[in-house]
Amino acid sequence: MKIDISSLAGSTPIGSGGKSVRVDKPTTSPSANVSISDISSKIQALEVEARQSIGFDEARVAAIKEAMRDGKYQVNSKMIAEKLLILAGELISQQGS
Repeated sequence: MKIDISSLAGSTPIGSGGKSVRVDKPTTSPSANVSISDISSKIQALEVEARQSIGFDEARVAAIKEAMRDGKYQVNSKMIAEKLLILAGELISQQGS
């Protein structure tokens, strides 16, 4: 018995156990059209703006990281509690509006 493999050009045999499946490779590449919604465009613009703005003090962040690494960073729980109460009060007053 002779098997003609000339018809398999451009395909890949897949399978096991004596069975094979022929998968033809596409001859043309598909094209896709992508459109970005207005909201998405605005979000992208805000991301660019946020990356360009100076939102924090890099030296202070580095100092805090170093203090944490060295075990010298002290948490001021009283200040955190006070700010949480202020924030909670602001949120409650906004709900009443």
